[in-house]
Amino acid sequence: MAFWGRADWELRGKSEDIVSPWKDNRLEEAGYRLSVGHEYYTNKGDGGEIKQLDSGGAFVVGPGEFVFILTEEKLTIPLDCIAFVSARATTKFRGLVNVSGFQVDPGYTGKFIFAMFNAGPTNIHLKRGDDIFSIWAADLKTALVPEFEGTDTIPDGLKSIPTNIINGISSKALTAYQVNESVAALQKDLQSTKETLTYLKVAVGIIFGVVLFVLGPTVRDGVSNFISGLNVNTEKTLTTPVNVTNEPPQPTPSTP
Repeated sequence: MAFWGRADWELRGKSEDIVSPWKDNRLEEAGYRLSVGHEYYTNKGDGGEIKQLDSGGAFVVGPGEFVFILTEEKLTIPLDCIAFVSARATTKFRGLVNVSGFQVDPGYTGKFIFAMFNAGPTNIHLKRGDDIFSIWAADLKTALVPEFEGTDTIPDGLKSIPTNIINGISSKALTAYQVNESVAALQKDLQSTKETLTYLKVAVGIIFGVVLFVLGPTVRDGVSNFISGLNVNTEKTLTTPVNVTNEPPQPTPSTP
């Protein structure tokens, strides 16, 4: 199996409509660059609607989100070769990685769907026409018969994203980034609660200080009078003689 070089793509790519529409500036040394088409779908939890893109229209793939992207180009793979597709390195370096199949079967015709995942920490902005994919082709030793129908679940003649393939990612996935965001939100709430408690402590201290300042003399005099009263009663108790016998007190003799 030999991969096509630039000369093979120039010879067959345009004349056999392997990629349509064809643009010479998308040709690489051993492949061809594919671009974002008119449909995409993400699982960000906004209703599960397949979105349409006008010319130059843009969208965002957030951290931890899956996305299906339909290519702008239609592929027509001859029966005597097999094609391979992937996201370009510049796309992968941003964190957007291809998680779908990497091959296009011989005899396939139609647009291609890329299933991708944002494994990076930031939003990735894309727009229609961005050439973020690449396709390569290799000759088969023996060509397949024309009746070959392929084994993929994606049907020939694909023009839009089928709803049956998005069911697996239609709900929002819980990723490490989302868990980190939740933990950060909880930490922020906890810090806010701590600050509120600190403010309450300061306020209570200020109120208590004001009360003591205003009522301090009155409270101090009341406590002083109470303590003085206790001292007087205690002193009287200690100085009063105590009759420890049962004899009645003797009268004091009078002077003649």
